Amino acid sequence: MADKIYTLRRIAYPKGGRCVGVCLDLSLFAEGDTINDVRAQIESQVVSYMSYIIEKGVEEEMFPRRAPARYWLKYLGIKIANRGNAKKPGYLTNAEINQGDEF
Repeated sequence: MADKIYTLRRIAYPKGGRCVGVCLDLSLFAEGDTINDVRAQIESQVVSYMSYIIEKGVEEEMFPRRAPARYWLKYLGIKIANRGNAKKPGYLTNAEINQGDEF
């Protein structure tokens, strides 16, 4: 697994005056005051999780570990809402991450 490159789908969205982030492919969650807070938390969690499963040799059993369906539906809703339009402030998806936007 160490030789492969994976795209991990992530979203961030406002909720109750805060920002929530989810890594959909690893079922990791974060909450913070800003998208940058959430981004840093998710990135740290991804590194820790992947390092652990590689070290323990359990990649096949523990990757991917999908988030619940409601977050995938939110991800698809955000992607559809952003299709062909300027993105909604505070809503980010994996496609935007790859283009270098915040998250």
